[in-house]
Amino acid sequence: MGGMKRKHATVLMGVGGVLIFCLVVVLAGGAWFFAAAFESASADERAASAAFDDVRGRFSNVDPVFDIVGDDAVRRRAPPAAAAAAPLQTLRLRHWGPDDDRMEDVSIPFWLLRFKAGAISATSSHVGLRNVTAQDIERYGPTLLVDHEGRRGDRLLIWTE
Repeated sequence: MGGMKRKHATVLMGVGGVLIFCLVVVLAGGAWFFAAAFESASADERAASAAFDDVRGRFSNVDPVFDIVGDDAVRRRAPPAAAAAAPLQTLRLRHWGPDDDRMEDVSIPFWLLRFKAGAISATSSHVGLRNVTAQDIERYGPTLLVDHEGRRGDRLLIWTE
């Protein structure tokens, strides 16, 4: 009878150890993802302009899909009739603020956005995409989604690759 209790306790300790291990792996994976997805660096206006121009240059002769009016994204151009040939890999967001001369870059794997049911939100400084689904964005293929300069001089680019 004592052996049965000991086996039961050993099994419970083993299950508890596996659960703790899984929790540590999930927390470490989340920390890694956060560190890989978000970058922030000091950038004066000149450096920020060059970084923004670099992205805009990739999409020359292409109007952004959305305009920012107030705090809302307003569709500027309709999606193409046919779906994009290749699936999107990444949603990118770049924001620069003149108050602190910081440029923030966010990279979100598009496969992660496909898991989200309903609208996604890609915003910075309370401005950006809201009430837009991953499927809406995916129809455009790799493109410039938002190119916005705020009243205070802050800048926001959102694009897909």
